[in-house]
Amino acid sequence: MNGSEAPIQLRHLFVTRDGPLPPRPDDFGKWIPFASDRPAGLSPQAVRVFRRGEHPVTLRLLTTQTYQIGRGLGCQLLFSDASVSRLHGLLYFVPELSAWAFRDPLSKLGTDFYRAAAPGERTRVKHDTPVGVVAGQVLELAAPENRIEFLDAIPSEVVGAEPGRWRSTAARRLEDSVRDAARKSGPVLLFGPSR
Repeated sequence: MNGSEAPIQLRHLFVTRDGPLPPRPDDFGKWIPFASDRPAGLSPQAVRVFRRGEHPVTLRLLTTQTYQIGRGLGCQLLFSDASVSRLHGLLYFVPELSAWAFRDPLSKLGTDFYRAAAPGERTRVKHDTPVGVVAGQVLELAAPENRIEFLDAIPSEVVGAEPGRWRSTAARRLEDSVRDAARKSGPVLLFGPSR
């Protein structure tokens, strides 16, 4: 290359299973809520799911999991009511914000958000627009009987939330040691094999 040639400019490409694709500037806007779409409040730790004709179920939220919500068989939060779309929405953790977000890709009857303390003040979720989720909010899927409440703490009825429900004896022994150490007033060292 001599001094008169222009340098070669390569576009930044994202590599996917299908091959390299050019970046799309609108991708972040489809997944990360704007500041105006993020209410103030605590990040939810669990959800209570209400389904028409069924008992409520409480589940712990995992930041490593994206939850598909709908009546499709591949959904993690499954609703059997016909008013709920096959893929009604997506609930996911946004590490850039350390917050949860919800996105309604294109449900037929729509999704509403409201604070549990003020159910009359509903906000319709715009299709394909992410909104921030905080504890104390309720997500209503097409009908009041189908909703998800966001909780600020993991209730004791959630499997694995209360002490003593460990799968291994080693985990149970560690929990007992920590509980015993918590009763001591001085410094405590826990010894055990390292691998």
